[in-house]
Amino acid sequence: MSEAPGEPGSAPAAASVDHRLGALAARWVAWVGQRSGAVIGVYLVASVAMGLYAATGLGINSSEMEIFSPELPVMAERAAFLETFPELRDPVVVVVDAATPDLAHDSAARLAERLRDEPALFPGVAQPGGGAFFDRHGLLFLDPDALYDLGDRLAQVQPILAELSRDQSVGGFFELLRRASEGDGSETGEAPLTDVFDATRRAVDGALAGHATPLSWQTLLDGGVSEDAAGTGHRRILLLRVAVDFERVRPAELALGALDAAIAELGLDRHPGVRVRATGTFPLAYEEARHIGEQATWAGLVSLGLVTGILLLGLGSVRLVLCAIAALLAGLVWTAGIAAFAIGHVNLISAAFAVLFIGLSIDFAIHLCVAYGEGRRLGAATAAALGDAAQRIGGALVVCAVTTAVAFFAFVPTDFTGVGELGWIGGTGMFVGLVTNFTLLPALVLRYAADATPRAGRGLAPSLATLLGVPVRRAGPVLGAALVAAGLALWRLPALEFDTNPIRVRDPGAASVQVFNEILADGDAYPWNLSAVAPDPSSARELKDALEALPEVRLALTLADFVPEDQDAKLEVLRDTAFLVRPALLPEPEVTETTPAELRGALDTLVPALRARADRSEDRAVAEAAGRLGDTLEALRQRLLDAPDAE
Repeated sequence: MSEAPGEPGSAPAAASVDHRLGALAARWVAWVGQRSGAVIGVYLVASVAMGLYAATGLGINSSEMEIFSPELPVMAERAAFLETFPELRDPVVVVVDAATPDLAHDSAARLAERLRDEPALFPGVAQPGGGAFFDRHGLLFLDPDALYDLGDRLAQVQPILAELSRDQSVGGFFELLRRASEGDGSETGEAPLTDVFDATRRAVDGALAGHATPLSWQTLLDGGVSEDAAGTGHRRILLLRVAVDFERVRPAELALGALDAAIAELGLDRHPGVRVRATGTFPLAYEEARHIGEQATWAGLVSLGLVTGILLLGLGSVRLVLCAIAALLAGLVWTAGIAAFAIGHVNLISAAFAVLFIGLSIDFAIHLCVAYGEGRRLGAATAAALGDAAQRIGGALVVCAVTTAVAFFAFVPTDFTGVGELGWIGGTGMFVGLVTNFTLLPALVLRYAADATPRAGRGLAPSLATLLGVPVRRAGPVLGAALVAAGLALWRLPALEFDTNPIRVRDPGAASVQVFNEILADGDAYPWNLSAVAPDPSSARELKDALEALPEVRLALTLADFVPEDQDAKLEVLRDTAFLVRPALLPEPEVTETTPAELRGALDTLVPALRARADRSEDRAVAEAAGRLGDTLEALRQRLLDAPDAE
């Protein structure tokens, strides 16, 4: 072989290394060929053992925080903060959305009370903006103007409260509506009849349509003043501190299972007006672990199917393809077993190792099978063709495996632990694939495909064969199109941005991800707040002022901001409101049931009263609301008359 100009001795040296590696590979393949049955048996037993070990020992770490090195300054600061405030460590955030504020409040309160019954699994259950404390003192957190508006509103509806306190049945409520419709407003203290009529109509319309539409007494009585001021709407949040077991693949699995059971026990998962979802580190990890397993499995199967199809087209021998796929699967199982032993888990990034292994390791089998096919077509026996193939391409495949492994191992020292683990698994997998394809594959070929002769494109449809030959026959246009595509890609390259949001590597269809993004979009409870510790209150105020001056900071709070201001003035308003409202409330209100006959009788008098009010009312809004409610209640009356038990 002639030397390359300007590089004396380099070509012979390279050829010598290639020849030695090829000779070593040929001797190894010859040794395997003499013991093919034993090699297959050993690989089968070892692969089964490795598979079982991987299935039981290879977990899924889906925490987006643990894909970073704990030695990073930000991670060290985070660990120190959580050590100071352990109650803030990875809480489970339960979001309760409901059709009305009343339903949201009651559902969250019931769920919190139920979870407190299991302190072993839920050692901490907090209700931000809710619970017994806020039920008693929550009005002090309203702005003074909002509190004045609430007092005025409650004074207006005081007659309604008195009537409802006396009789809380449906019949009693309909009687109250009839009296309000027939009167001049004095019976309800000039209460906003439009709101009352419309809220009642929506509730009845929902019942007629077959789905529950609760009537919100809170909104009806205070006009939504408290909800608008507090900004809580129809959503309540629980913060749970849960018991975790880090020896399990899913550390919070028991607690999250108990949470689902409690939701089902209370019927919140079946209530048409309530939706309960959980997010936070553990729910995200729990759902992602399941999705990663499912998606990695499907991705691996699709990749394996595509590779099999390509091999069938390229080799044209089913038995040879099956031998290559068997060797590929054995290498994949071995790589998973080694990963289970060395690392113990895959993360959000390294879970892709299976697809990478399939795509890279199959290259070794393709090169070996193509070289083997050339020997077979020249008339060489199976063993000789395999040995010659190993001699000719062995050196190149060894160098290929080493360089690819080095590229993977280059990720290992990075502080990005997720990528580092992928590099370790991928680099190890390249050596596993190389050894498997020079050991198990030749043994399988000698045993089960000794008379198979590869022939590319065997059985290929003429039209497909013509299409696949286009790059060869039309090399110029193909290269031109490639250059144009590359130019367009380079033109768009500056628009490429690095997405620092780790939540976007998760399944957007998972409930925990959806509610996380909703909380983030609402802006009132950012999941990614920055926390800082100050030595004293004055330092905290100074830090708050400095942070609020930054344009990137939307809001800064200290503990002092959670103490209501102007409490004396607010308490005076509340005392005046209580003086007006309290006499209207009985200590133990009477609760009775309305029979179908009584309900029909109440409707017989209420519907005409509403229509009369619609005709004579000078307030157009009240007239229209009364007319709409009258039509709805007439439909309800007809439904009751048509019912089988109408009599």
